[in-house]
Amino acid sequence: MSAWLCRTVAGGFGVSNNSSPQGQIFYANFTASQQPYAVYAVDNCQGAENVGMGTVPGYVISNLQGGKAITDDMVGSGNIIQAQCFRRLHQ
Repeated sequence: MSAWLCRTVAGGFGVSNNSSPQGQIFYANFTASQQPYAVYAVDNCQGAENVGMGTVPGYVISNLQGGKAITDDMVGSGNIIQAQCFRRLHQ
């Protein structure tokens, strides 16, 4: 599981962003048995919670656009990033 939290907002003046600290409190509640999980900071979000157009400096591929990083995290990206989401067949 991965989390994507806006660290900075594009233009940032006068924009209140509580999503990062609130998200960090939320994800801190997961127990060790529910990990691993990753919490990524996203810079230059287009609003307090819009990570899609921001950049993710701490991701495997540095400074990747937020939407692309989320997609790659879910479905994988070649040999660099292993898919986290995949279809499970009922048996």
